[in-house]
Amino acid sequence: MKLWRRMIVFALSLSTATALNLFPPARACGPFTIDPIFVFRESPDLPFEDFTKGRIGIVRPGFGRKTLVIAYRYLNGGSFNEDEQRSLVAALSGKAPEESGANALKAWVAARKELLKENETLPEIYTERKRESYEFFPNCAKNAFEVATTTLKDRIATYGAEDRGVRDWIAAQDIVFQNCSGGTNIPNPLGAESPQWLRKDREYQIAAAFFYSLNFDEARRRFGRIADDGESTWQETSRYLVARTLVRQASLAKDEAAKHELYVKAEIELESLLVQGPTFQDSARKFLNLVKYRLHPSERIQELARTLAGQSGNDNLQQDLIDYVWLLDGIEARILDAEKKRKEALNRQSSVSRPGDRFPAMRRGNDMKRFKEVNLLISASLPKWRMGRKTIATT
Repeated sequence: MKLWRRMIVFALSLSTATALNLFPPARACGPFTIDPIFVFRESPDLPFEDFTKGRIGIVRPGFGRKTLVIAYRYLNGGSFNEDEQRSLVAALSGKAPEESGANALKAWVAARKELLKENETLPEIYTERKRESYEFFPNCAKNAFEVATTTLKDRIATYGAEDRGVRDWIAAQDIVFQNCSGGTNIPNPLGAESPQWLRKDREYQIAAAFFYSLNFDEARRRFGRIADDGESTWQETSRYLVARTLVRQASLAKDEAAKHELYVKAEIELESLLVQGPTFQDSARKFLNLVKYRLHPSERIQELARTLAGQSGNDNLQQDLIDYVWLLDGIEARILDAEKKRKEALNRQSSVSRPGDRFPAMRRGNDMKRFKEVNLLISASLPKWRMGRKTIATT
């Protein structure tokens, strides 16, 4: 009886399968391709423009600090304007805040070509300078070529392209830019027989040549003298460049004590510039932020946290965001390194300590106290927001 039942079930299954094969296969309503869906665990989905416009979607715990700062602003009812959104996309994409200066260099070369004499070749200009071994750093920034281009056009418009003084100015500027990639090339000073405008320009060109040749003490002395000259058109520029020279010198100094002293002097000069007037306010403020980044990292973190949390219309948003993340990453790295060393020290102490020896425990308590103090510093600087019923920190 059981055998008959099995045969009947098998026959019904076979007939059903045969009947189904008689009907043509049904087709789905397209599309017929399979597209992969990517889920980003450390950053929002592409394109970043959607996220920076406020379409933040699901904020995953593994998102980076830049992303979480953006989400924090939107989750608290804030927003970013169009310029800020473009800056945020650049920051998330890893683009450097400062332009390379290639366009400014091209503009200078184009202006310089127009005044080439017959059989004269254009001097080669490099914006990077070799410091030691294979270490390079940007020496002649875009502002150097912008100022040179503007000045050249102004002198031609005032005195004419064939004026002897204008030609002398061009030759001196070529010498100044030779220092961008190396060497010490200083234009010759001018005597009283030269027109005053050219003598004042030459004083500035000589100071700039010392700056690009890395003779910062002499450059600062000459810029300071020009800053005291009420008859020079370069007075305000030179006042700013005194502070700029201190920042450059500090950034290249190897001795930490000398570096700190130079940054302190630069901070004083830059704060004075911000009080004196609107000229170079933006540049001075940016360099002052850099100095604070170096001298007062803890205070700068808290300042950046307040700025990024709610300030709108920030022209320096991209750099502020990068500085904030770098400072936090640096503190976190030092804490993790300190914790690693603490554990290693405790392991060594426990292996040699005797029963009843209280000194390892005392040292362990002191280490934990310092570790908690640093953690409190970070907690005070990290913005927090509420998501549902949980408080999420930007980690």
